[in-house]
Amino acid sequence: MSIDNFFSNTFDEEMRETFKLLKERSISQAKKLNQDLQRLENLLMKFEPFPFAHKFDDDFLVAAVDGSGISSLCNFEDNFIQLVTAATVIHNTNTHENKPMKFIALDDVIPNNGLLTKVFNFSADRSLFIQQLIDFCESVYPMPDLVDPILSHMTEYSEWDPEELQITDKNKLIKKIASELLNYILFPSPLQEDNILQSVREIAEYSLAKQVVLSDLPIKYLILDGSLTIFPPGRQKVPIGDYLLRDLCLTSRKRDIIVCGLSKTHTLPGATQISDIAKERFGSHAHWFCRIPGREDPQGKLTIYENREIPPAMAVTYIFKFSETSPIFRIDFDYFWWMKSIFNEDKEKMKNREMKLFRELDFMSHEANWYGYPCPPGFAHKKCTLTHIVREVLTSRAIQIAKELGIKEEHLISARKKIGL
Repeated sequence: MSIDNFFSNTFDEEMRETFKLLKERSISQAKKLNQDLQRLENLLMKFEPFPFAHKFDDDFLVAAVDGSGISSLCNFEDNFIQLVTAATVIHNTNTHENKPMKFIALDDVIPNNGLLTKVFNFSADRSLFIQQLIDFCESVYPMPDLVDPILSHMTEYSEWDPEELQITDKNKLIKKIASELLNYILFPSPLQEDNILQSVREIAEYSLAKQVVLSDLPIKYLILDGSLTIFPPGRQKVPIGDYLLRDLCLTSRKRDIIVCGLSKTHTLPGATQISDIAKERFGSHAHWFCRIPGREDPQGKLTIYENREIPPAMAVTYIFKFSETSPIFRIDFDYFWWMKSIFNEDKEKMKNREMKLFRELDFMSHEANWYGYPCPPGFAHKKCTLTHIVREVLTSRAIQIAKELGIKEEHLISARKKIGL
């Protein structure tokens, strides 16, 4: 289609109407947020970063995991082949050697230097696809079987919301999960390749993250890409990735590792207004953070989020801004860790704990490429991302291997690609 077709009255009118609707919604959301301005005054916190050449009493390790992949490497009849990659990096704050955020070699700790590359083959036959996804999960995620993370999720949720879910007999529940496994898992459609890649990518990321947690390295922070949003168990089926995420949080907590779900896109209505309030109150160069109160807060949620799962179940959400030029970021923490390590009835003690937490996160955010954003997930992203050239080479190599096995090339290339659409 020619670009000229877009510069028409129809396009302009539709975009104008769209932005009018967005502006109206923004005004409506701002009115809701105004009802909680007094609370926001108390939730917004300014802090001073650590000074240049600061030395921690004890340096610590920060791990981050990210994933990528190819949704359609090639396909044969009703079978599809995807490639998923996940990578971890581990940094030492290393202030006593004056080389902050030093990379840690992973060769002897995590296989393949912290890079996980897996081929996932699945069928459009739904029953076969379901078994293939389960097999993939059990092959990469460190666990006895899928019953284990499902039980972890349900147990944690029953502690978080005993009115919604109660476990009266754990042994009976274990047997029930084992015998009715498919009744607990929400599977994507085998015809939605992008959704499947997202599911497989999450499994790969959480698998690599758990390898880090189970290693002998004294990790302090584990940063994941994305929020800690999950489906609640019990009354509905739950994606496999959600079960693995809660199992990962539980295992990390037992090892005193702080799990952070860091989102580049915060999806929080009113966040820009909160940022404007912070700018007016603290100045444009200030480093600040703001907790988004949940239902467990004595005053409940902010009015603007009362009908939204913000914060998510079993998580505590903050937004923050560490640089005048950086966007607003969202970060989620495990609720049970937060209650033990951050929350305190003494507001001053709690404030000091939050300050320490965000000063340490800010310390990780001085890399020139991503100033104001903790650098470990940035390096993990670079490590796992497949360039266009690499994708083309891998696709060609996959087809070559198939040809060596007697499969015709013409049967592996999609009709769309053959005809150039």
